[in-house]
Amino acid sequence: LPATQYFMTQWRAYLHYFAMYFFSFNLNADNLQFGFSESIKDFAVLRALFVNLAIILVGFLTWRRWPQITLAFAWFYIAISPASSVVVLAEPVEHVDADRVLSRG
Repeated sequence: LPATQYFMTQWRAYLHYFAMYFFSFNLNADNLQFGFSESIKDFAVLRALFVNLAIILVGFLTWRRWPQITLAFAWFYIAISPASSVVVLAEPVEHVDADRVLSRG
């Protein structure tokens, strides 16, 4: 799997994780139906890219007036970085055991 294809898939995965935060249903250990993105011209890839950029932009624009929002958005991307990275993994969306990750240290 090319790294660029995996990277585009991660834009969609970030939105998947964001939706799971607010709507916690259909949670499973192996999400094989998610699939990898094929092209940057795919509507789902472009939508995910623009929504992620909008989230980051809102974080930057609100950091003086509402720093909690900036912290929340930054923490979201930091927290999912072990499961969604630029390193190609076997599955596009990986569910990490939070207890295992948080107990390191």
